[in-house]
Amino acid sequence: MKQGEAKKLKRTLFKCWNDIHPKIKEKFKNLNGKTGRYSVPEKLFQKRTSRQNRVLIPWKTIEQNNITIEQLETFYGGVCVEFVNDDFFNSKYDDNLIHTHLKNLVGTNGLISSMISFRTEDGDSGATIPRSSFIEFNRLIAEGLLNFTKTPILRDDKVEYSGKGSNEVWKGNIYYSIKGGDQNSIESHTNDQNPQIFNPATEYANELVCLDLDIMMYYFLALH
Repeated sequence: MKQGEAKKLKRTLFKCWNDIHPKIKEKFKNLNGKTGRYSVPEKLFQKRTSRQNRVLIPWKTIEQNNITIEQLETFYGGVCVEFVNDDFFNSKYDDNLIHTHLKNLVGTNGLISSMISFRTEDGDSGATIPRSSFIEFNRLIAEGLLNFTKTPILRDDKVEYSGKGSNEVWKGNIYYSIKGGDQNSIESHTNDQNPQIFNPATEYANELVCLDLDIMMYYFLALH
């Protein structure tokens, strides 16, 4: 079935289920119309947004799974690579060409972008790693070893919402939320700053896959 035909079939099925009961249609819309948060920071997670939309993927996921630039380009709604804690300046990645390429994309608005964050990751018992990494990051900047101006990530009010994924809708280059221990919390964003920009990469599906999911679920529901 061609993509245009699949879209037409989906619209017809949507109408059929809506005629039976609007809540059925709503349940199906939620199948691809929203995702879980997973590892995306709460302030950056965009909640009820299509699986096709812009995603955040940790650098460690790319490195551990040997993901290529070409594969990152298949996130057609835009993808942002997150350098968490010391990922950005860790010397063990100095000879990694993909790491070098992605470092140069921090704060850009192309199909592939990247950002820096300091926060607790899954498995961390406290804030020791993000806090020490943040201190080292600031030292590198202060000593002129790293040319970087920290700009918290926010929605770009100058860019109109189009309903489609794109890295053009946000600006900035950093997010940090360091809590825990006896020391003061360190936050990049105020309490009322919730830019809600990214979905988790693990929940991404392109338009064709979303259409397949919708139509197959309609089919199985009809069988019952």
